[in-house]
Amino acid sequence: MYRGFLVGGLASITWGMTPIFFKYMADFTTLEVVAHRVVWTVVTMLVVAYFTQRMTRLRLALTTPKEMGLITISAVLITINWLAYVYAVETNRITEASLGYYIYPLMVVAVGVFGLGEKLSAREWVAVTLAFMGVVLKTYENGGAPVIALIVSASFTVYTLLGKTRATGPVVGLLAEVIVLVPFAAGFLAVLAINGVGEFGAGGAVNSGLAVASGIITAVPLVMYIAASRMIGIAFGGLLFYLAPSLQLVIGVMIYDEPFTPLDGVAFGLIWISLLVLAWPRRAKA
Repeated sequence: MYRGFLVGGLASITWGMTPIFFKYMADFTTLEVVAHRVVWTVVTMLVVAYFTQRMTRLRLALTTPKEMGLITISAVLITINWLAYVYAVETNRITEASLGYYIYPLMVVAVGVFGLGEKLSAREWVAVTLAFMGVVLKTYENGGAPVIALIVSASFTVYTLLGKTRATGPVVGLLAEVIVLVPFAAGFLAVLAINGVGEFGAGGAVNSGLAVASGIITAVPLVMYIAASRMIGIAFGGLLFYLAPSLQLVIGVMIYDEPFTPLDGVAFGLIWISLLVLAWPRRAKA
């Protein structure tokens, strides 16, 4: 359990610190950052798959038509998620991106109710209502819907639900997804290099190193988080996940001086309470 919490905590802290990393990639465009994440995640995950003996599973995933269909859709969704998140960091909207990851579990519940016809308990209705009120307040504060937060949460929600319907596990699944994306990402980076506007190589050693590292900080925390979830269970792993958006929120407000008004505090507070309501353990029936 101790090792599980340590590994899971490190994974969540790494995810939470990613705004600082992507701020250092300010010379890159959003598309260029995401393209490098794809290319270098392929390299990193191939190493992981080889040493964890997952290459057979990868081959099976890439040669099964039904799995490939689901993997391709997942690849599109994760691309949208990465684009929205990196764009949020680059445009000083880290707090809004963090809001998206807080909304995510509640959106999963909403999909279950309105999309799959599932029934909610009274407590779950309270949680969803509180979260909805928080989003409404944030919409009022913004003068419009928090678009980035909704894109981040919606793409990650569908991505997660889709991942549960396929046979491929998360490690092999991520590798298969970026393999699907890598021809487009590598082609885009090649065009930039040919035209002399790409940051990799031409941007100096620091920018080249950041590009390579983008794949490592994408892949390694995922592998650590999966390992931790197996040691401590999915429920505790899910709670550790919220370290990441909490750190992102603190970084956005305390380091990059993003605005956080009293109304923002109320909106986030309602969503935090709703998450506590969802996470509170149920009493065992006699």
